[in-house]
Amino acid sequence: ELNRLIELGAGTGLVQLAATPLPGTERTLLSIRAKSAAVTAGFAARNASQFTAAMLEMLDNVVEHSGAAHTGLIAYQARTGQFTFVVADSGMGARWRVCTPIRVLRASASSATPHPTSGRACADAVTGNTRAGSTR
Repeated sequence: ELNRLIELGAGTGLVQLAATPLPGTERTLLSIRAKSAAVTAGFAARNASQFTAAMLEMLDNVVEHSGAAHTGLIAYQARTGQFTFVVADSGMGARWRVCTPIRVLRASASSATPHPTSGRACADAVTGNTRAGSTR
């Protein structure tokens, strides 16, 4: 279902965006559940709030700047000592680049500073096909 938080299990959630902005109630629910998952995973409430704020800021960027908000996807997963979230879309940024680094922010409870994981996804500008792990 579009623009609704789908909880996939303990500490894991997913939202597939629609062309219309995420309703305030769903945005609040996403914020509350993601923060709670990060706290349960062992992060201080302040750090959990910062992760959630970053996630929501990236979500806003999809809606405001991608030109394709209806392709947006946001997901988070919390496990003991880890909190990971991904925000993606197939908006104008991906169309104009052949290879785009994909940033997945992952943090550990021992270091609350998010560390980008390494990885690339190459998009075929003609077909729009994406192959994870591809190189130039």
